[in-house]
Amino acid sequence: MNHIKHELKDELTKELVTKDELKATEGRLRREIEEVRGEIKATEERLRTEIHRWRADTIKWMFVFWLGQLIAFIGILRFMLK
Repeated sequence: MNHIKHELKDELTKELVTKDELKATEGRLRREIEEVRGEIKATEERLRTEIHRWRADTIKWMFVFWLGQLIAFIGILRFMLK
C-alpha cells in the first residue's frame, strides 16, 4: 500500500509545474502580450491615417458634387428666365 502511495506521489510530482517553469511561461507570455500591443498600436495608426485620407477624399468629392449641382441649378434658372 505504501509502495502504491509513493508511486502515485512520484507520478503526480512529474505532472506538477515548478515555480521556475511558471515564471518562464509568465515571462514568455508578457513578451508576447507586448508584441501584440505593439502590433495593435501600429495597426491603429495605419487605420487612423487611412480614415483621415478617406475623410479628405469624401469632403473633396462632396464639394465637387455640390459645385456641379449649383452650376446645373444656375443653368436651369438662366434657361427658365430667358
